[in-house]
Amino acid sequence: MNYSQLPGIIGERFFAAMDMNQTGYIDLKCFVRGFFKVYYSSVEDKMKLAFEIYDFDNDGYIDKEDVRLVMSHIPVDSAVKEEMNGEGRFTQENGGNMAFLDRIQTQQEIQLLLDEVYGSKKRLSFDEFKRVNMEDTSEMFLSIMLMLQTHLPCSENFFRYKQNYTKYVSGDGEE
Repeated sequence: MNYSQLPGIIGERFFAAMDMNQTGYIDLKCFVRGFFKVYYSSVEDKMKLAFEIYDFDNDGYIDKEDVRLVMSHIPVDSAVKEEMNGEGRFTQENGGNMAFLDRIQTQQEIQLLLDEVYGSKKRLSFDEFKRVNMEDTSEMFLSIMLMLQTHLPCSENFFRYKQNYTKYVSGDGEE
């Protein structure tokens, strides 16, 4: 998790989504697949990744609290700082220098979003999550993907491997 430099629970959830074997470890194959999902996959695969980050208990559903918890850890100010200490470094100050009132307002906005998305429903399946993000509001999906794409360390060498994406996501990495 130190490699990703993602804040709090988001780093843990990204790790869990990448740990396809559920061993508590990420091997090279899972690592490459996870990063390729973030940068090179289809919109549907990216939505599945976002859904997996929200789905704490891996039951195929996400409830309001799952979404609220993850979205509460997304930095309010996700702009890249002018001065970076190293590749992919993310501020350890909870997303930047924001005022307490900004965080309160963000929590209120998250609650409004959840009320709009969930209504009287207790949870969403992946198909419902996809429909909401395609037809109603893409806030839940885009907030995760934007943060992953702007805060994960990714060197030029990784981009050079784009042509191998299909090879690695096909299953065994063999051609």
